Amino acid sequence: FNNFYYSHRNMDFLRQAEEYVKDLEARIKQLEQDNAEKEKEIRRLSVSGGAPLAPAKAEPASAAPAPAGDVEETPAFSLEGIARVKFPSKEATDAEKASLTVYEDDAALGKKAPTMHNIKWHNGPAVEFGQGKPVVITFFSKLNKGDFGALSLISEYEQKFSGKVQFAGISRDGEESDVSKFAGKYNGKHFDELAAPDGSAGLTVYMTFPLGFDTDGNFNAQLKQVMKKGTVGVGMTVVVDGEGVIRWHEQFVRGCNPMNQLGTQIEKLLAGEALVSNGPAPEEQVIEESAGDIPDDVDPFAANGNY
Repeated sequence: FNNFYYSHRNMDFLRQAEEYVKDLEARIKQLEQDNAEKEKEIRRLSVSGGAPLAPAKAEPASAAPAPAGDVEETPAFSLEGIARVKFPSKEATDAEKASLTVYEDDAALGKKAPTMHNIKWHNGPAVEFGQGKPVVITFFSKLNKGDFGALSLISEYEQKFSGKVQFAGISRDGEESDVSKFAGKYNGKHFDELAAPDGSAGLTVYMTFPLGFDTDGNFNAQLKQVMKKGTVGVGMTVVVDGEGVIRWHEQFVRGCNPMNQLGTQIEKLLAGEALVSNGPAPEEQVIEESAGDIPDDVDPFAANGNY
């Protein structure tokens, strides 16, 4: 059974990797098409008095594009206007829904979340569960640019539920310095080469909440045990109520939120209403994951290879 299970997990990982590569190829193709259209428009605008089309003028050396990977400077970061930034989720495929749906009998729901007292906090004050206010945490990595979209969307939620819900990000990077530099480097930065979660070109990154460094990965390891998950990696977002009990979790994929239930569940929790239920898990899909039986060496964003 273990061999079959590991093989099944590896196949899932390979399928996800293949899907990610296809998504990158599609984005590159779209950017190439957009650039071709822009070139045509530049040449059309250069027409004057019936003169033949002029070739696009090269930019002067002083205005040369920044090298790949560099981020163009933008005005000082401000929350003004962030409420107008909307990130509709892409429609989830049947395969995504099958793997991402959180059912009412999910092993994590109703469990006490582990303490975060070993987390080293940056970009804001320390955060802890069970202090009377709901807490929403999300895992991210500086190496995964898809997390930029997730952090920006959650920053919008942070403004929407300001004073009612505490939001926090937990880094999966290997050094505390990675976290301390992350917000200063990327908060308010715009990336032309990235797409927003709704698929539109360009993404401005926001992170308006504390960011934590998980010393030795202890918190992540404890959370895996509590949630009965083999992996708790980048994009995983967990909702914990004011008593410190896990009430919901949702997985972001490449910066998008395919299930798009997070905001609704937070609203229900604050209103004291029952959260939206996806019903019980289909019997054929019930395979309880045991953190002790799953190999932990497949997360490229973890400090020690673990999720």
